[in-house]
Amino acid sequence: GCQSGEVVAMIAHVRLKGELFKAGETNTAFKLRWFELLSDGQLIWHDQVGTPPKGQLSLRDAIIGFEPPIEKPSKSDGDGRFGLRITPASGARNYVLRAVSEEERRVWAEAMDAASHPVGAYRFGGTGRIVTMKKPTSGRLGIDLSSRAGSPCVTVVGIDPAAMQEMQHRLLVGDVIVAVDSTVLRTQQIAEMAFGRVQLGSLMTIRLASWNREIRMIKQGGVSGVTLCAPAAGAGVLVQSVAPHSAAATAGLNVGDRVLAINSVHCGNDHEQASDKIRQALQEVKMVVCGVSVAINLRKDTNGYIGLGFVTTGRQEQGAVISDVTPRSAAALAGVRNGDLLLSIDGELVTDAQAAFEILQRAPRAVGLVVWRARPDPDPSEQNTATGMPVANSDEESAFVGAVPWTYYSFNLAADGTSPEMLPPTLPFGVPLYEDMTVGDRI
Repeated sequence: GCQSGEVVAMIAHVRLKGELFKAGETNTAFKLRWFELLSDGQLIWHDQVGTPPKGQLSLRDAIIGFEPPIEKPSKSDGDGRFGLRITPASGARNYVLRAVSEEERRVWAEAMDAASHPVGAYRFGGTGRIVTMKKPTSGRLGIDLSSRAGSPCVTVVGIDPAAMQEMQHRLLVGDVIVAVDSTVLRTQQIAEMAFGRVQLGSLMTIRLASWNREIRMIKQGGVSGVTLCAPAAGAGVLVQSVAPHSAAATAGLNVGDRVLAINSVHCGNDHEQASDKIRQALQEVKMVVCGVSVAINLRKDTNGYIGLGFVTTGRQEQGAVISDVTPRSAAALAGVRNGDLLLSIDGELVTDAQAAFEILQRAPRAVGLVVWRARPDPDPSEQNTATGMPVANSDEESAFVGAVPWTYYSFNLAADGTSPEMLPPTLPFGVPLYEDMTVGDRI
């Protein structure tokens, strides 16, 4: 009876356990309790180890935050410098906990935050990309946009190369723009207003939904070696097959890649028109591909085990989310990560978690996977000193969509039906540090 896209744990196991101080109903007196966080997102507490549960709380969609530090905490109530606040989805009341060290608070906060937002519940691309561009003095942007009802973003469907050159940056046909400066582009009309408000010659910050890339394919004897098909959902067309040693393979295309544009023409969902564009090209074909696909080869162990668990992404995406990678398994050693979107197995498209399981069951011992990631792997040594942005999220953080920001911001949002604006922040959890914010933080 479960709904498509839900993460279902048939047998819940303990993911984290330990002692924390918990405030009473009035949030005044704290008592030491034994806590257990289960894999199904339930937080259970006991008087002590081995005693019956005193209570439990579902963390699904809860908000996990830090309590402001207390200057002179009582050690009998736990250290007031390391407080945690849990606001359940119901919002009925807040639960206040205290840890005994910053490290203990970090571990619990990370685990509870992951339990509150299971990876299968999210669409991918949220890590996105931020582009800074200068508005031309002519006022002409040279981009054509379109929007779709119910989708809070706009898509670039056409570009004037001359205008792009004047703005000293290049967007790609197929790029999805989520926001300009502080305005969320819910419709094409709002997008036009947002771009219009930017002064001539001024810089504007554009947030894109994913890190798209352009592939240049040189046909060999007029043949590309790629076939396309329509996706079950979402924009673009899917790569259905790639011939070995073909032009498509040399260019870096993988089965399951989502092609958004061909030779500067937006694909929509018409795979036949997209295929015609490739055939009609004389030699070079430029393709805009969503995100980054990674080909991974691995071998099953003697029992046919590779160490992967999957969940279905839901109705909006095609593929299966890798929800569990067993440490030191074949998958872990090959570089598969939690949160990767599995696109294909041995050249066969993966539609959902059940399909992934069935394909792996019949696959030979040597298996080839193609997984999707929202952006390229960050270089830990890279730092954008020009804008003061901190180092990009680590591989481990990026593997789970929405990396861990342990300082929380709260913003007031005003929507008058035409132009939602970002207002000055309110700071319920004390004064957050700007340098703790990272591109890819969960909003």
